[in-house]
Amino acid sequence: KLTNVHLLPFAPKHLVFEYLSHSDNAVYISNYDIYGHVINEALAHGLNVLTNTKMVAAIDLIRDGQNGLIAYPEDDLVSRILLLLATDFFNEAIATAKENTIEESVRVHLDILEKICE
Repeated sequence: KLTNVHLLPFAPKHLVFEYLSHSDNAVYISNYDIYGHVINEALAHGLNVLTNTKMVAAIDLIRDGQNGLIAYPEDDLVSRILLLLATDFFNEAIATAKENTIEESVRVHLDILEKICE
């Protein structure tokens, strides 16, 4: 019986930050997620992240083996979790989160809109 693993239901944002501040790793496996902001939030907390390709944020933010791990459909999930536990992505996770702020997202979108309006 695992006493240090918690499967949590949907939580409001203030609880998500509290949960993340007490975590070492974050595993986000989904059948579908439009983006998956929890991935960026976990990276901002310096957590080791394991996610799958059904979350857009995984494709945008995670560089497999460099700042987190991606579980592909053909992967053995248990092996990926064991690799996650043996790896430390703290510095790379923080660096990725710093590059992907709301302000940076706004800047990119404004640049695109300016080019469209030219």
